[in-house]
Amino acid sequence: MTRGDSSDDGPEPGYGDTVSEAEFSAISDRFCHSYALADVGDHAPGLFAGRVSAGSLRDGIHVSTANVMALGSSEHSVIFPTSVCFVVSLDGTSSEFHAGQGQAHVLGRGETAMFSFSDHIQSLGRYHAGQLSKSVLIQLRQDQLFDEELSEYTWRQTRNSQSLRLGYDPKVAALAENLFTPHLCGTVRKLMFEGQALELVARTVSAHEDRRRNLSGPDRSAIGLERVRELLETHPERDHSLSDLAREAGMSVSGLKVKFRDRFGEPVIVYLRNARMKRARIGLSREGWSVKRAALFTGYQHPANFSTAFRRHFGVSPKAYQASTKE
Repeated sequence: MTRGDSSDDGPEPGYGDTVSEAEFSAISDRFCHSYALADVGDHAPGLFAGRVSAGSLRDGIHVSTANVMALGSSEHSVIFPTSVCFVVSLDGTSSEFHAGQGQAHVLGRGETAMFSFSDHIQSLGRYHAGQLSKSVLIQLRQDQLFDEELSEYTWRQTRNSQSLRLGYDPKVAALAENLFTPHLCGTVRKLMFEGQALELVARTVSAHEDRRRNLSGPDRSAIGLERVRELLETHPERDHSLSDLAREAGMSVSGLKVKFRDRFGEPVIVYLRNARMKRARIGLSREGWSVKRAALFTGYQHPANFSTAFRRHFGVSPKAYQASTKE
């Protein structure tokens, strides 16, 4: 990064390095009005294994990259200044971002969300022991931007606090992934990084503007589909019916079936099954769930039915999978 890069120009170290509480706090303070470690469980003398870096481009844009594994459970309290933030989640466990005022988004691999803060808003971040996270954060502050049009865009978006899940764009995901390129070094790395980061900013801003125009038009079905997707992700334990989900989306059952698949690439029922299996895998491997509890928390009345579905999805029984994570 051009100014204030907290990392060196060497290769990405994987999960060998350790990010201490002091290091993570110093990086967070560059993006936040205030940062505090709200709660932390027992773990090694560090919060994460891996690398977190932060810096500023010459245009006044702030960028942070993180490729880490949580060494223990922790909760972080952050107050963001008036700003626009884009988050791209690249790998690891599906990430849940709490933007304050009850706003939360669950991002899968390659997905992007936009958050704007009109005032100092408190947000919470939670990590579970063993949780993997690879992500990019871009922050725009009107008073620090050199480009007039980008400054004007930031001013418009921060008149009210809001958040919007932008979904998956392969070009955005590829650009974000390129920021972790390990084989470049020195001046070439910095120039390549800045070029990739600026294009990433352009594409995320463009994606947000396109989504905002679509949502303000006469066809507001996208809003309803997002509500359904969020419901499936955050409450996989519920007995979701197509009629209830269609009512939530504000459309017919047949309309929901067609539009959901067109938007998210798979039928509603398949998406729900995958969300349940994903949540069960996390619970079994990182939260100490029993098979019975995993079944209950993912919408299965009988553990045997859950075990059959889990084996069909992952090719191994829940007990065998859980045992393998403890080896």
